[in-house]
Amino acid sequence: MSLMRRLVARVIAVLVVVVVVAMAGPLFSADSMAVDIPTPAVSLDPTSGPVGTQVEAVATGFEACPATEDESPTIVFTFDGVDELSRVPTKGEGATSFVVAETVEPGIHQVVARCLAAESVASAATFEVTAPPEGPVIVPDVVALSLDDARVVLEDAGLSAFVTSGDGPLVESQDPAAGTPVPTKTIVGITLEDGASAALVVVPNVVGGRLDQARPSVALAGLALGGVSGNGDVVVEQVPTAGSQVPAGTTVDVVLGASPPPLARVPDLVGESVEDGVVLLAAAGLVLANDADGADTVESQSPAAGSVVPVGTAVTVVAAEPTSFVPLAAGAAILVGLLLAGWLARGRWRQRRWLREVHIQPVPAASPDPTVSEPPGASARPPPVRLVPQRDAGSHVLEEVER
Repeated sequence: MSLMRRLVARVIAVLVVVVVVAMAGPLFSADSMAVDIPTPAVSLDPTSGPVGTQVEAVATGFEACPATEDESPTIVFTFDGVDELSRVPTKGEGATSFVVAETVEPGIHQVVARCLAAESVASAATFEVTAPPEGPVIVPDVVALSLDDARVVLEDAGLSAFVTSGDGPLVESQDPAAGTPVPTKTIVGITLEDGASAALVVVPNVVGGRLDQARPSVALAGLALGGVSGNGDVVVEQVPTAGSQVPAGTTVDVVLGASPPPLARVPDLVGESVEDGVVLLAAAGLVLANDADGADTVESQSPAAGSVVPVGTAVTVVAAEPTSFVPLAAGAAILVGLLLAGWLARGRWRQRRWLREVHIQPVPAASPDPTVSEPPGASARPPPVRLVPQRDAGSHVLEEVER
């Protein structure tokens, strides 16, 4: 019985183990033990808007983004994958903000967030760039302007002009009036003066002069000085522009600004020494821009000679050491010496020296060979000579010159 009991007990134990394993199996399945890796994602707020819109971008799920050798884990935000917006260190998340650039065309664009060290860890979101809204435009004042000038002013404001009546050169009235807010592309009705109306005068040019000079110039033209704006002592702008024809009594508005700096003409420094160049520049109200040896010769300059520049402008020169004539003079002296030595040697070579006398005796005409005799004491080994006999009477003396 004891053996039977032990056998039954073992069978029961095995069954218990099998039941426990079967019940615990789902707890240790592959799915239950898998690591949940987040997926990268990008969200935008807002998701659309015209150029100039400020957008918030948030990237999540970048826990798998590793670090580089030089930087910690970093998310790179780009617009359309080309224009980099920012780099944000991350521990799984990152955020940035940007403004849609004025150069971006309307349409669908992408904001991309990617891991700097692993480009495969990335995500993107779309942003729609919409056309800018057409807001109201303030109608400019074109009264007293010529028709051509009025058209230009209105077109610059996004408007257009239409002549309703009149045939004169100037605008007498406009509709809508100046300062009225209207939609873009609104047509502004223009009434021109009657062509036979009051006499017109030419607006003088007062730009570049002082305000106290502009007043009498305008008055002499039969006009009046109008509004004065800006800071400075010189007129930099005027309305109407110089040369315009306007009715007598029209006011001329001016804008003041800083007087332009005095100008100077750059002297020619090429070929001069740097030291002389500094003097020439100082006389013109200019200065030397770079350091150079005063004895060096200027080879080039910038600005070029003859350029008109503001007084005080620095002129850059390229200079080099002047050519030394000592080696040339030494070489010339050596050459002259060699030529002189050669000439003296030639003179000595040509100097005659009597070596010996050779007498040629006359011979009969029938004999072709003359006889040659030498005086006593001639050298035992005389140098060779060439004799050319002549068929004539008498004796001849041969002169031999040492060569």
